[in-house]
Parts: sequence; structure tokens; C-alpha cells
Amino acid sequence: MYKIGRIPEAIQWFDRAIAIDDSDADFYRSRGGARFWMGKYRDAITDYTTALERRPEDVMALILRSNAWQEIDELSKAEQDLQHAKRIAPSDEHVKEAIASFEAFGKQERIMEELDGDLSKLLGKSPEDIAREAAKRKTERIAEEGVPPIIALEQSRQKLLKGRQKTTEKSDNEGKKR
Repeated sequence: MYKIGRIPEAIQWFDRAIAIDDSDADFYRSRGGARFWMGKYRDAITDYTTALERRPEDVMALILRSNAWQEIDELSKAEQDLQHAKRIAPSDEHVKEAIASFEAFGKQERIMEELDGDLSKLLGKSPEDIAREAAKRKTERIAEEGVPPIIALEQSRQKLLKGRQKTTEKSDNEGKKR
């Protein structure tokens, strides 16, 4: 049911199945999947853990629990689950893919942390400071080009007006052709 988008209903069905047979690891793993898709990651972890208590070698439950740990930023626990899965089934393609995905996620996190540091340096300045620095750089650039700022401003205004005039003339000519 949760595969077709009826997640709350699927959870109710899994609840009933577990009430009938609470020894079946698949019921817990499946309910964990439904809860994961609802964003209830801690509940999903609880279900995956129960599934693993019933079937300790369930590699898929380890992978799924690892995904849930990642969602709540418990990366060391996520990695532990993947390493355990690798010990159980070192040649399993799902395990290999999950580990590769986790490693790629780690690289992205490190890159984001570096970018956050750079952004923090920039955002640590007030908007006025940023505007002053931009104006200063613009003034320096204009001075290097040998054009006084007021003349450069007038030149920019003239270019803008000419551009608008050309656009207006072009659209007028196209209108006359029709």
C-alpha cells in the first residue's frame, strides 16, 4: 500500500499483521519503510531495530536503518550499520551501493561545511559593509580605467538609454512589417 502512496493505511495494515504475528521481521521492516517515507525516522529506526532482533543477518534492514540514521544526522550509527552489513554480505550489490552512497554523502557534507565557512565569513559582515566594499571596488576599477566616477555613471546611463531606444525601434519596425 505504501508503494502506491497510501502510507498511513499501510501502517495500519502492518500494525494488524504485527498484532497477529509479532515474530515476523518482514512486518517490522515494511512498517519501518512506511514510517521512513512519512518522515518518522526515529519510529522507522525502532521498527528496523526490532526486525534485526528477529533476524540479525537482515542486510536490507541494516541498510534501511542506516538511511534513517543519516536522516537524523546520526552518521556514526549509520556507518556502523553499513559496516555490519558489509561484514555479513561483502559482495552484496545493495550493500556496495549503500556504502558508495554514504561515502558520497560524506563528501558532500564536507564540501558544504567548507562553503558554510566561506559564507559565514561573507555573511559576518553587515549589508552596509558589503555595499561599501562593492562601491570601493567599483571606484577603484573606474580609477584604473581613468574615467571619473560621475562621467562613468553618465556613460552607463547613456548606454542604457541607447539600448532601450534600439529595442523600441526594433519592436516598432517588426510591428510595421506585420
